[in-house]
Amino acid sequence: MSKAPRLQQFVSYLRFHFNDLVRIALILVAVLLATWLLPKKLYFQYEYELNKPWVYRDLIAPFDFPVYKSQDQLTEDARKALSDHAPYFRLDTLAEENALQALPYILVGRSDSAELINKLKSTIKLIYREGLAEPVDIELGAFVYRIDAKKRIDKVDPSSFFNLNGAVNLLREQWGETNDANRLVSFAEEQLRYNLRYDENFTNQMREELLAGVSETLGMVQEGELIIGKGALVGTEAFRKVRSLEKEYGTGQVTSQQVWLATAGQFLIVALITLILIFYLYYFRPELYSDNRRLLVLLLNLVGIVALFSFSVNQGISSIYLIPFCILPIITRALFDAWVAMMTLVVAALLCSFFSGYASEFLVLQLTAGMSSVFSLISIRRRSQFFITTSLIFVVYSAGYTAYTLISKGDYTDLIPLYYGYFGVNALLTLIASPLLFGYEKLFGFVSDVTLMELSDTNAPLLRELSFKAPGTFQHSLQVSNLAEAAIYEVGGNALLVRVGALYHDIGKMNNPMYFIENQAGLNPHDDLPFEDSAQIIVGHVLDGIALAKAQKLPNVIIDFIRTHHGDQRVEYFYQSFLKNYPHQTIDEAKFRYPGPKPFNKETAVLMMADSVEAASRSLPEHTEQSINDLVDAIIDKQIKNDQFINANITLRDISKIKTLFKKMLGSIYHVRISYPGA
Repeated sequence: MSKAPRLQQFVSYLRFHFNDLVRIALILVAVLLATWLLPKKLYFQYEYELNKPWVYRDLIAPFDFPVYKSQDQLTEDARKALSDHAPYFRLDTLAEENALQALPYILVGRSDSAELINKLKSTIKLIYREGLAEPVDIELGAFVYRIDAKKRIDKVDPSSFFNLNGAVNLLREQWGETNDANRLVSFAEEQLRYNLRYDENFTNQMREELLAGVSETLGMVQEGELIIGKGALVGTEAFRKVRSLEKEYGTGQVTSQQVWLATAGQFLIVALITLILIFYLYYFRPELYSDNRRLLVLLLNLVGIVALFSFSVNQGISSIYLIPFCILPIITRALFDAWVAMMTLVVAALLCSFFSGYASEFLVLQLTAGMSSVFSLISIRRRSQFFITTSLIFVVYSAGYTAYTLISKGDYTDLIPLYYGYFGVNALLTLIASPLLFGYEKLFGFVSDVTLMELSDTNAPLLRELSFKAPGTFQHSLQVSNLAEAAIYEVGGNALLVRVGALYHDIGKMNNPMYFIENQAGLNPHDDLPFEDSAQIIVGHVLDGIALAKAQKLPNVIIDFIRTHHGDQRVEYFYQSFLKNYPHQTIDEAKFRYPGPKPFNKETAVLMMADSVEAASRSLPEHTEQSINDLVDAIIDKQIKNDQFINANITLRDISKIKTLFKKMLGSIYHVRISYPGA
């Protein structure tokens, strides 16, 4: 076989399987990204607790490692090391010399200046000998260190130091009771300089040297040494050794081969866990699995939470419970559904718990909190529900942590109050889900239930305009929404989406409201138009509705209802009228046919049935049970015959249920009440 046919076969294969290949690439990239993001260290596989039995096989030291002190012991050792630490003050000898030289100038004009100079000099020397210390903002203890000019260090009592006020008062005692006290005050302020100055840098340096001398370890465990035997109680010493091994595990004495093997193991475990979600989608949600855009968002959410988890672990954030893990199920629930949200939660929790260090606790708390958040959002109707969910997440985290600690340790004193603060911050951070959800809707074209609820408000701009310009169409849309919503409940589907689609499906009629019979009041403008033109106006309401919806930035899933609610059917009334009046004329059928496309899912198919049945029921001369039943059967059977539902995932069984429901509801709507006497 020549190369050209082979190349053509290859290109044809790529074209035919393009979506499948893209899907496989998305899954592979997600697995590789998650593997790359997860913490890169050998995984310590044991879970243990103080004063509990060691349930694994004998633990032998795989390499030499130091035994680290506990945090309490390190704190106590640091306290002892700093017991002799105190602030350091440096002596300035020039301060005393300058003050003594300036002293005679304040005694000019006094007869006793010589005798007073000697007294004041003696006092100044005393002050500087004891020390005139600058004020500091630190608390002085029982002693401080003084560094003299020769860099000798003495331990002195800071209570013997003079401050400026004390020095002035002592000098006044020598000066005597005179009116020249202001001279002395000015002298003290201008000439007396502190000769003891706090040396903050040297003080901190000496503190760091003392702390550096505190050893973090108590000894070494040699390779091959038994750390703890199977079934033995994990006492204080054994607990310290196991904890030290866990700290050292994967940080040193690791070969490049071990690193590669550990990475390969990470890839394998990530792939296995991720495939759980993929197989679930393939077998139970094939419409989601086959939609590469939606699959991309789902995998992006999964990789995003793994990235957030890994960032927290690698940055040494004090608690992984600060990570708003519940954002993942909340976003997934809002964009997809509750079951997909819970499956994604399970997969993400499994991935992260494997590398959390205490898998069982992490898994229990994340699953309970995450599932609670999903249950609280089973029916999303208001954005305020996110605040209720936030409160529930905090309660579940707190209750779960309390229960787990009491079960595993049997002592309420082991509860760490700070963890409840972590849970509170975590719960508040989940509020980010609301703006994130808005971003997803704009970026990927998703529509959440919250947005659908906002669109279903009859005071929304487009619906309010429809009620004013085309009140008959508005009432028709309300009736269709009731029928379609009830039908989709019966056969399964997104009832809220159908309701909103029904409310907006005829907005194109606002451009020419009087050309549609439900808005006419006697006068029919079609009487003066050719049948082709009338058909084009009727057909045009679909295109007008699409244009109007795009201009108002309605979501594409709502525009789909406008596109498909007539499929590619004919405008039968004007088509038959043309044939009847011009039997010998060639007819251009395209002018009498809607542009399509046909309904392509259960929701759009249900709307087509509800729209046609509701509109036709208004034209019945009398509304009896038989006439309504015949009408419903005739209209829907004709749609089936015209292949309007061949692209929709709806069965004949579903259609039969819908027929029965429509007959019952229309019978209730058009039920004739009995006449009362005198009425």
